[in-house]
Amino acid sequence: MCLTCHFIDNNWTLQKRVLSYTFMPPPHSGLALSTKIHNLLCEWGLEERVFSITLDNAYTNDLSVDTLRDELNLKDLLVCKGDHFHMRCCAHILNLIVQEGMKGVDPSIVKIQRVSNM
Repeated sequence: MCLTCHFIDNNWTLQKRVLSYTFMPPPHSGLALSTKIHNLLCEWGLEERVFSITLDNAYTNDLSVDTLRDELNLKDLLVCKGDHFHMRCCAHILNLIVQEGMKGVDPSIVKIQRVSNM
Protein backbone atom coordinates (compact mmCIF):
# COMPACT_ATOMS: atom_id res chain seq x y z
CA MET A 1 0.00 0.00 0.00
CA CYS A 2 1.25 3.47 -0.85
CA LEU A 3 0.15 6.40 1.28
CA THR A 4 0.79 9.81 -0.23
CA CYS A 5 0.17 13.30 1.05
CA HIS A 6 -0.67 16.41 -0.98
CA PHE A 7 -0.67 19.82 0.64
CA ILE A 8 -0.12 23.50 -0.04
CA ASP A 9 2.89 24.97 1.75
CA ASN A 10 3.31 28.49 3.19
CA ASN A 11 4.33 29.77 -0.27
CA TRP A 12 1.10 28.40 -1.81
CA THR A 13 3.04 25.74 -3.70
CA LEU A 14 1.52 22.30 -4.10
CA GLN A 15 3.68 19.70 -2.38
CA LYS A 16 3.46 15.93 -2.78
CA ARG A 17 5.12 13.33 -0.59
CA VAL A 18 5.13 9.55 -0.32
CA LEU A 19 4.59 8.89 3.37
CA SER A 20 4.65 5.12 3.29
CA TYR A 21 5.10 2.33 0.82
CA THR A 22 4.41 -0.79 2.81
CA PHE A 23 3.28 -4.38 2.47
CA MET A 24 -0.39 -4.86 3.27
CA PRO A 25 -0.89 -8.46 4.38
CA PRO A 26 -4.24 -10.16 3.76
CA PRO A 27 -7.04 -9.84 4.51
CA HIS A 28 -7.64 -6.66 2.54
CA SER A 29 -10.90 -6.01 4.35
CA GLY A 30 -12.35 -2.57 4.93
CA LEU A 31 -11.48 -2.76 8.61
CA ALA A 32 -7.88 -3.87 7.96
CA LEU A 33 -7.32 -1.08 5.41
CA SER A 34 -8.89 1.51 7.68
CA THR A 35 -6.74 0.43 10.62
CA LYS A 36 -3.56 0.51 8.53
CA ILE A 37 -4.30 3.97 7.13
CA HIS A 38 -5.27 5.33 10.55
CA ASN A 39 -2.09 3.97 12.13
CA LEU A 40 0.05 5.52 9.39
CA LEU A 41 -1.70 8.88 9.78
CA CYS A 42 -1.03 8.76 13.53
CA GLU A 43 2.64 7.82 12.97
CA TRP A 44 3.06 10.92 10.82
CA GLY A 45 1.07 13.13 13.21
CA LEU A 46 -1.47 13.84 10.49
CA GLU A 47 -4.62 12.47 12.07
CA GLU A 48 -5.87 16.00 12.81
CA ARG A 49 -4.85 17.42 9.42
CA VAL A 50 -6.68 15.15 6.97
CA PHE A 51 -9.27 16.75 4.72
CA SER A 52 -9.93 13.99 2.21
CA ILE A 53 -8.77 10.59 1.07
CA THR A 54 -8.62 9.38 -2.55
CA LEU A 55 -9.19 5.73 -3.37
CA ASP A 56 -10.61 3.77 -6.27
CA ASN A 57 -14.17 2.44 -6.31
CA ALA A 58 -13.53 -0.99 -4.79
CA TYR A 59 -16.16 -2.08 -2.28
CA THR A 60 -13.56 -2.70 0.44
CA ASN A 61 -12.31 0.86 -0.04
CA ASP A 62 -15.83 2.17 0.58
CA LEU A 63 -15.96 0.21 3.82
CA SER A 64 -12.51 1.40 4.91
CA VAL A 65 -13.35 5.04 4.18
CA ASP A 66 -16.62 4.78 6.12
CA THR A 67 -14.80 3.22 9.07
CA LEU A 68 -11.98 5.77 9.00
CA ARG A 69 -14.49 8.65 8.65
CA ASP A 70 -16.39 7.35 11.68
CA GLU A 71 -13.19 7.08 13.75
CA LEU A 72 -12.09 10.60 12.87
CA ASN A 73 -15.58 12.02 13.39
CA LEU A 74 -15.69 10.56 16.91
CA LYS A 75 -12.76 12.85 17.68
CA ASP A 76 -14.37 15.74 15.73
CA LEU A 77 -11.36 15.94 13.38
CA LEU A 78 -13.05 16.29 9.99
CA VAL A 79 -14.33 19.39 8.22
CA CYS A 80 -18.10 19.25 7.52
CA LYS A 81 -18.33 15.95 9.44
CA GLY A 82 -16.43 14.27 6.60
CA ASP A 83 -19.08 14.97 3.94
CA HIS A 84 -16.27 15.49 1.39
CA PHE A 85 -13.85 12.99 2.90
CA HIS A 86 -13.91 10.27 0.20
CA MET A 87 -12.73 11.48 -3.19
CA ARG A 88 -13.01 8.88 -5.92
CA CYS A 89 -9.92 8.39 -8.09
CA CYS A 90 -10.61 10.12 -11.43
CA ALA A 91 -8.12 7.91 -13.29
CA HIS A 92 -9.93 4.79 -12.06
CA ILE A 93 -13.32 6.21 -13.05
CA LEU A 94 -12.00 7.10 -16.52
CA ASN A 95 -10.54 3.60 -16.88
CA LEU A 96 -13.91 2.05 -15.99
CA ILE A 97 -15.66 4.25 -18.56
CA VAL A 98 -13.17 3.33 -21.30
CA GLN A 99 -13.36 -0.39 -20.46
CA GLU A 100 -17.16 -0.28 -20.64
CA GLY A 101 -17.05 1.64 -23.92
CA MET A 102 -14.59 -0.84 -25.40
CA LYS A 103 -17.05 -3.68 -24.83
CA GLY A 104 -19.29 -2.29 -27.57
CA VAL A 105 -16.41 -1.48 -29.91
CA ASP A 106 -14.46 -4.71 -29.38
CA PRO A 107 -16.25 -6.82 -32.06
CA SER A 108 -15.75 -4.03 -34.60
CA ILE A 109 -12.04 -3.82 -33.84
CA VAL A 110 -11.66 -7.58 -34.39
CA LYS A 111 -13.36 -7.28 -37.80
CA ILE A 112 -11.15 -4.34 -38.80
CA GLN A 113 -8.03 -6.29 -37.76
CA ARG A 114 -9.11 -9.25 -39.90
CA VAL A 115 -9.69 -7.06 -42.94
CA SER A 116 -6.40 -5.18 -42.51
CA ASN A 117 -4.45 -8.46 -42.24
CA MET A 118 -5.74 -9.72 -45.61
